[in-house]
Amino acid sequence: MTIHQITAELRQDGALALRQLQRTPAFALIATITLSLAIGATTAVFAVVDAVLLRPLPFARPHELFLVSRERRGSPGLAVETTYPEYRELRDGARSFSG
Repeated sequence: MTIHQITAELRQDGALALRQLQRTPAFALIATITLSLAIGATTAVFAVVDAVLLRPLPFARPHELFLVSRERRGSPGLAVETTYPEYRELRDGARSFSG
């Protein structure tokens, strides 16, 4: 099959598709809106995944980062956020960490 034959077949298929869509404009509108929403949603999800999971963290040595938290009294295993004064106290007394 030559490139001219492929081009001719694609032209015929495109013309047939346009004639069918002209016969049912409501279907064409619904199909266009559905495709637009699907492409937009896919783009949004990929943008979030790219920003959160695929790009490296903006730190020199991200493998050295860690989370400071503490357990709630009476509820072992339930972590609560550390306050800034608690963080400062840990930071000032730590000898094992760089910053």
